[in-house]
Amino acid sequence: MTKKLMILAAVVAAAFGAWAEKETVGDYMWTYWINGDTAEIRYGYSAAISPSPTGAVTIPSTLGGKPVTSIGYSAFSGCSGLMSISVGPGNANYKSVNGLLLSKDGKTLIQGVNGDEKNPLFARLFENLFDLLGK
Repeated sequence: MTKKLMILAAVVAAAFGAWAEKETVGDYMWTYWINGDTAEIRYGYSAAISPSPTGAVTIPSTLGGKPVTSIGYSAFSGCSGLMSISVGPGNANYKSVNGLLLSKDGKTLIQGVNGDEKNPLFARLFENLFDLLGK
């Protein structure tokens, strides 16, 4: 029974980032996981960046000496002040266009930002979406 509880505790701890790595780059502390030879920016069900950014943030090219190759779906959870995302030089997986985080090929929007008048491209993205949906 004790062995099962220890395994369950390890699984729960892993799910909530107990073994996540942390590294400060510039003004922010990033939470990430090492997966083989790569770094994945993520942290359970909350933001992977602290403090919550206001304005612009740059995704580091490497964390823990490993290239950043994955960004979790909740990496910027609750970051309502985020207005622009850029990508560090040499990042082979992501790019930034007008402050939005995209896959390197530009076909997938990874992370939008606060959609107000400071980012007209984001507003146009929603306008185009509603046009496509006929709303």
